[in-house]
Amino acid sequence: MSVEYLTMFVDETREHLQAWSDGLMRLEKTNDLSVIPTIFRAAHTIKGMAMTMGFQRMGEITHSAENLLDDVRNGRLAMSTPVVDALLHGLDHLETLLDDIESSGQERAMDVSEVLRALTAARKEPAATSTAAATVPEPVRPLHSAERAVAEEAIRQGYRVFEITIGFDKNCVMPLARFQQWLQRIDQNQLLSTTPDATILDAGDYSGEITAVLATHDEMDDVGETLVSVSEIIPRSIHEWLLTGETYQKTGNLLPENQNITEDPHVRTVIAKVLEEHKIVLEVGIRLSEACRMKAARMFMVFEAVGGHDHLLFCEPHITKIEAEEMDREVLFVCYAEDSAAVIQSRIQSILEVSLVELREWLKTDEGATRGENLIASFSGEAAKTEKRKTSTIRVDTGKLDDLMNLVSELVIDKTRLERIRTEVMHHDLSETIDHMSRLSNELQELIMSIRMIPVESVFNRFPRMVRDTAQSLNKQIEFVVTGESTELDRTVVEEIGDPILHMLRNSLDHGIESAEKRRIAGKPAVGRIELRAYAAGNHVFIEVEDDGGGIPREKVLRKARERGIVGSNEVLTDHQVNQLLFASGFSTADQISDLSGRGVGLDVVRTKIEALSGKIDVYSEEGRGTKFVIRLPMTLAIMDGLMVRIGIDPYLIPIGSISETGRLGPTRLLHGKEVVVWRGQVVPIVRARSVFGQENGESSAYVVFVSRGERVVGIAVDELVGQFEVVLKSLDAKLKKIPYFAGATILGDGEVSLILDANAFMDEVVGRTYV
Repeated sequence: MSVEYLTMFVDETREHLQAWSDGLMRLEKTNDLSVIPTIFRAAHTIKGMAMTMGFQRMGEITHSAENLLDDVRNGRLAMSTPVVDALLHGLDHLETLLDDIESSGQERAMDVSEVLRALTAARKEPAATSTAAATVPEPVRPLHSAERAVAEEAIRQGYRVFEITIGFDKNCVMPLARFQQWLQRIDQNQLLSTTPDATILDAGDYSGEITAVLATHDEMDDVGETLVSVSEIIPRSIHEWLLTGETYQKTGNLLPENQNITEDPHVRTVIAKVLEEHKIVLEVGIRLSEACRMKAARMFMVFEAVGGHDHLLFCEPHITKIEAEEMDREVLFVCYAEDSAAVIQSRIQSILEVSLVELREWLKTDEGATRGENLIASFSGEAAKTEKRKTSTIRVDTGKLDDLMNLVSELVIDKTRLERIRTEVMHHDLSETIDHMSRLSNELQELIMSIRMIPVESVFNRFPRMVRDTAQSLNKQIEFVVTGESTELDRTVVEEIGDPILHMLRNSLDHGIESAEKRRIAGKPAVGRIELRAYAAGNHVFIEVEDDGGGIPREKVLRKARERGIVGSNEVLTDHQVNQLLFASGFSTADQISDLSGRGVGLDVVRTKIEALSGKIDVYSEEGRGTKFVIRLPMTLAIMDGLMVRIGIDPYLIPIGSISETGRLGPTRLLHGKEVVVWRGQVVPIVRARSVFGQENGESSAYVVFVSRGERVVGIAVDELVGQFEVVLKSLDAKLKKIPYFAGATILGDGEVSLILDANAFMDEVVGRTYV
């Protein structure tokens, strides 16, 4: 089996499994039956790909899931928690099988009979019932149960529900492409269903009539206009569904008898008269680029290419709407021209941000006029192909991106060295060349950094399912809200933040949100609320987990901390310091050990991981009102700002994010055998870097860098403060990573290697593992 095909299968299947999971979470939360077709298509696509690749067990599970979803979609089965549970159960098995396929290239020989029985058993749930179904006279095509529920809610919210049946011109060679053109002009969220369903239409070989049920705020004329502008579509009928009390009624056909609304007799008459004057009449379909900001200006350039807007015979949308830029991306117009169609085609295709989709010449006949064949090679045209290439995407192995980043880093280092050489040589041509190279390398560096940035959505998508399952196991009702999924972070950071967020959410579920009974006693809604949000501010991204639970019990936390010897029996702590105790290693407020808590290995792991990413975490709480965890992360780890210091004769960098202040090292004293200094009224321990690195000889250190973690501060004594630099971070070899005090390395402008210090390791040198 080709590795290329296997990788493509794994990547695409994961996307469809995520769509399946997201759809089920939305369905259970909002009872929005419009997502059922999305889940069905995901299952159907996975089944097709799995069977093609020879993965029999995945094919069997998705086939059973398809049958279950089809029953729900067609009203034979009511959507319920057991149905959702069965579909999630199947999803879990598919993810397990996919993990094995990704790691070994083979499908695991696991027994799937149990999940198949669960999916089959779920189909025996009671069928959906509806009063409306018993009272509406059987129309030509009744609304299915799922459609009916969504249509009823849409009508109650002020939408109008139209049932539209369309056919296609006998000369149409790509009917489904024309249908897709129409779909692009309507809001996809308003499309309730199609007949035939998506599985048949997706196959691509259907050419019969299509019926679509649409919920919209538009008037009937506006609905018709969307069909007018798409060539070769012939509307057969438009009905409106009305709800009177509990009864549905379908109006008669709103189209005139045997009349095609795309056939305007007036336009045909005008075209016939122009053809009698021996002029060339063209029908032109234009699609503007998504990036086009001046639509009206581009369209008037198109009109000028055919002779001017005074040559227009018919235009959709109307010319006044184009002038006001009250238009979408597509325009269809009929005009007469002085030049041939080939010349006009060449002129239009030379206009930027414009794709020529359709070009037809009208011909004179005995009956008046008739449309000719589309002269564009394909229905999208060569210009459309060009636009597609501009906006297409490809999958790239992340290892290649890392290699590319390393190469760009080397280029940046060489650029810095060249700039140093320029100051020594002072050659005019060399100076100009270096300036140009600097600009290009900076742009290249920014481009690579942007490529490495990905939305946190890829991580956030994991949690709705986890929250649902955990809430059920704890017998709690949870409203889980996620915002800011589009916020972007460096790929390396995104890959590492999943576990910290998982621990914080579990903490909110287990410790934060109270039982329904306790919430009622406290005057709160029985349903607890947890919010996961992300947002960018400056060069940092903030991720917050907030709940409306009972907050952090201050006295209980202090009691537990004193029992474990983390704080002294008489030590007085502020609320912030008490909150920070939650991050102590081995600390837990749980009275009993469970699958979720009690072992004290949760929040200390969170802080360790976040600080390893050069980030910070804080917690804010009000007892009885709730708790909020706030993580601050750098947008990227590939480039960092650091303070260069010298220890002995060697240069080192300390990340700016860890530094509170720098200055000259004043008099020190010993306290309990440790060297300390008074800084801003606070006793701060000092670590002499020379001593740590075994460089006892030489003069005493003259400067100190104060680094902080939470409320605690440590001073690192160094010999010289050189200055602040932006450097490219390079990871250490696996053997060197075992050595404390170093977080990475970088190469300076003169080619010298500088190690990057880990401020947390110096803190541990002073306070040991009991530090909080």
